[in-house]
Amino acid sequence: MCSDRPLPIQTKSALQHRRQLKAFLLCSCALVLLGPEKGLAGDITIGSGTTVTTTQTLTDVGDTGTVESGGTIEVTDQDGLVLDNDDQTATNNGTIRVTKTTIGTPNFAGIGSNEDDATVHNNGSITTTGSRAFGIAGDGDDFTVTNSGTITTTSKESDAILSLGADTDITNSGTISTTGEAAYGINAEGDRPTVLNSGTITTTGDDAYAIDTDEDDAKVTNTGTITTTGEDADGFDSDGDDVILINTGTMTMSGTLADGIDNDGDRAAITNSGTITVSGEDANPIESNGDDVTISNSGTLRNTGTISGDHDDVGHGIAVDGDNVTITNSGEIYSSNGSSIYVDGSDATVTLNNGTILQGVLTFTDPTTATLNYAAGRTAILTFSGIPGTLTTAGLTSATNGNTITILNPDDFRLDTVAQTFNTMTRAVTGSLEQQMDLNRLGGTSFVATNGPAPEEQNATALWVTPLGGVLSRQGSDGFDHTFGGITAGAEKTFAEGLAAGVAGGFTIGRTTSDGDIHSASSYSIHAGGYLSRSWQATFAQFSLLGGYLKSDEEVTVLNNMVVGGLQDLSIDYDYVYVTPSARLGHAFALSEGTLTPSARVRYSGLWQTGDADESATGLSVSGRSLHVLELRAQATYDHAPIVQNGGTLYLSANAGIDGIFTLNDSVDGTLQGAALNLSVDDDDDAVLRGFAAADAVWQVNDGTKFLAGIEGGYDSADTLSASVRLGAKISF
Repeated sequence: MCSDRPLPIQTKSALQHRRQLKAFLLCSCALVLLGPEKGLAGDITIGSGTTVTTTQTLTDVGDTGTVESGGTIEVTDQDGLVLDNDDQTATNNGTIRVTKTTIGTPNFAGIGSNEDDATVHNNGSITTTGSRAFGIAGDGDDFTVTNSGTITTTSKESDAILSLGADTDITNSGTISTTGEAAYGINAEGDRPTVLNSGTITTTGDDAYAIDTDEDDAKVTNTGTITTTGEDADGFDSDGDDVILINTGTMTMSGTLADGIDNDGDRAAITNSGTITVSGEDANPIESNGDDVTISNSGTLRNTGTISGDHDDVGHGIAVDGDNVTITNSGEIYSSNGSSIYVDGSDATVTLNNGTILQGVLTFTDPTTATLNYAAGRTAILTFSGIPGTLTTAGLTSATNGNTITILNPDDFRLDTVAQTFNTMTRAVTGSLEQQMDLNRLGGTSFVATNGPAPEEQNATALWVTPLGGVLSRQGSDGFDHTFGGITAGAEKTFAEGLAAGVAGGFTIGRTTSDGDIHSASSYSIHAGGYLSRSWQATFAQFSLLGGYLKSDEEVTVLNNMVVGGLQDLSIDYDYVYVTPSARLGHAFALSEGTLTPSARVRYSGLWQTGDADESATGLSVSGRSLHVLELRAQATYDHAPIVQNGGTLYLSANAGIDGIFTLNDSVDGTLQGAALNLSVDDDDDAVLRGFAAADAVWQVNDGTKFLAGIEGGYDSADTLSASVRLGAKISF
């Protein structure tokens, strides 16, 4: 088919250059003049090992043309394979090479169709050299192209795949590469095209779009990889109304004005759940010019390019010029130098859902008609150019200060894990005191059960030290991880008749992460106190009292669109004092190979905040924290008969039991920029049952010095896994 019609002019967006479209293409009329060198036939097959150097033309309705693997069409200044009637099919499993030495028309293609209902499959290789030398081209309606092979073009305006008719269906799962100005990867210029890329499209050259559609009702989907290099080289460029543009893959653009997705039309539906990155000056990952457009982003949009200042609607994450636009975001939008979201138009609606991270100011040029729906569910500090006239926050508290709106989720600052971590820490420290009191009861099995402490333990003075540590871990929506460690040391005096008393002190440090890394804390505490134990034959009682100071540096990660990365760590320092008394009662029963000792313990832990804890960025102030926890323990301990050796005696024991942990009260007061907040903790952890098992080993040297090690593990009804370990030494003199 010859085409001598003038080349039309297509108007792109205000940021794009006018350029000539390609008029088709396949000048078969000119080729007819070549006479007998042109191959004319019905069905055509180029077999393996065969190379032809003239155009192969399918002439009859329904003809098929096949280039087998190992077959080659290699031509100069002519088309490779031409479909010149309706309902024809071409399949290339081999190699097609076209070299064009002339400039301008006529145009040539590796495979070209002049009529309707043509189907082209490329599983092999198509390579063209020269301007307006296309890989695959079609001039009729209902043109179907599938590429799972390789298409490469190397000159100006040489599209890899070009379709001028309506109802085109183009699928690429292979590799498309173009090098040259205005050389598109896929160019569908008719109405209602459908384009799917699951492969790779790479263009190098100014105005070289990866995928271009020009008319209404286009549907373009990318699940693969698209890369463009060149000025104004968009990933998607669409100029019709009612288009659907979807990216779930990866798109990377590096030229000035090279947008990821560029829409110029009304009622477009644009969806990104993949990654779009632009780095050129005045580029946008998503740009739309049109009314009634819907944009949804659940993926990542990243703009690292600079802004020239020549235009307001460039250099952003999402840039929209149009009225009645709806933008929904649950993904990440990063703009290094512009707005994360820029809307130039009236009646805009922006919804920020869970998963949102923004870097860059939020801009509304007509803010009085704009609506912002905040449903991200976490604390945010959002800065605007134009505060929207309507703001919804899904029930969260908000405060406006100038161009900044602070939206606070009290749960982010509600100290849900303090009760668990504080109680675990005091349990471990109390346990280290109980272990020292238990050491006074070591001795022969029947002796301990019958007579109480061994005579050599009476009227003794001892010094001891116990390093300790542990972990807590809970999964789920209220999950957290906590680690802690510390040292407790003391001095003890053992009196006659089974009476011993001591003093102790030490410190602990801890680290907690929770709420999907939204909330974390580093803590430090010091403690001091005393203990008293009394044995009456096989019965014993133990009492301890500890008090201390706890400092907790809390960090809450909030959304802040004016910091790099879109996330800011807010620090709030809390100061507390606490007290934890404990009482334990037990009785030892002599067995043939050891001693069984059931016991019961009651322990209280109280924590009180001193002073206020303030956070300047949000204006949050927290005060009056008061926590009260009661723990009841029932356990049974089996002490194996002592193992006497030359250097000393080994004592082994195991115990198991259950803790009932009851949070009696956990109240917190707070204000946000002067407005009252209730930060009190009210959850399902008010009453928790915890089962545990433990093992201890003590090596007592003949001179009375003792070395000990113990481990305990537990699991509670709130699905919290816990473990702790103790080491220690005790020297008597």
